[in-house]
Amino acid sequence: MKHWTVQKVVSIGFAVIILLSMCICGFSIYRLVDLQTQSNEIQDSHVPGLYLTGEILHNTLQNDCYLLSFVYSSDPVKKAHYKAAMAENSKENAANMESREKIADLDPNEKALFETAKTKRTEYLTLRGEMMRMDAEGKSKESMACYEEKVAPALETYIASLNALKKNDHEEADKHLAAISKAVSDTKVALWVGTVVSLLVCILIAVMVVRMLAVALKNLMMALIQVNGSATEMAATLKEQQASANEVASTSMEIGSTAKEISATTKELGKTMSDVAGVSEQTAEIAAGGQTSLARLEATMGQIMGATASISGKLAILNEKTANINTMVTTINKVADQTNL
Repeated sequence: MKHWTVQKVVSIGFAVIILLSMCICGFSIYRLVDLQTQSNEIQDSHVPGLYLTGEILHNTLQNDCYLLSFVYSSDPVKKAHYKAAMAENSKENAANMESREKIADLDPNEKALFETAKTKRTEYLTLRGEMMRMDAEGKSKESMACYEEKVAPALETYIASLNALKKNDHEEADKHLAAISKAVSDTKVALWVGTVVSLLVCILIAVMVVRMLAVALKNLMMALIQVNGSATEMAATLKEQQASANEVASTSMEIGSTAKEISATTKELGKTMSDVAGVSEQTAEIAAGGQTSLARLEATMGQIMGATASISGKLAILNEKTANINTMVTTINKVADQTNL
């Protein structure tokens, strides 16, 4: 990670955040689908089942009241009214039983409970019809005995089967509600975890970017300081080179002057050599000419020796100047190499 760029860090960070968001969305969609399934199960099965079972229980208990009133009443009009009311409730219960059977077909356990309730209902309705037939034949005592011994126990069994069916609907509804509650809780936890992780990733990216920018700024400042120092050093070097160039120019002028002096001395030496040659010829001619000619020759040789010494001195000065120029040129080359000029 030391060699990662800011762009790479930001790109990877956003990729992680997008991946987390996709995972959260996928999990949320999955849980929402489960919630929809559980909700549909309650809405389409258990709530209607509870309602229909409750209606059947209500009508059955109401019919039992009508049945007792029918048996104990001696008024034909009231008997006809109670009988009609029981018929109406029985008709409504028959329709409710058909609707309840369609819902029970969706679950094997519920279907078994419904079949039990359906059988108990048939037994109850058969005994109730027998009791009403006895009453219609004027056998009131036998009718009452039939109710106490057969109809009432059959009714209790039938109501117990309906209560078992109702209890099953309650349990299944509670089970689906618990599943819905768990799905909601899991979704909340997933959203919180995803949010916290995304926040941590954002903070980590921000810290890494800030650190990388700080390092980059530090390196930039060091580079600027180094460039400034190099510029200062280069300016000083240029000044030194300018001074060296001026000194070289001055030395060159001195060399030129020295060269002119050497040239004049050389001319003078040449003239002296000509005089020596003339004197030599004269000396050869007047070898015996005497002491005067020897003195003249000695003086002339002294002049030659003086001119030669003067030329040697000037050549030594010229050599020293040349050495100084070479030293300056070498120094300039070294400085130029150091400053990459």
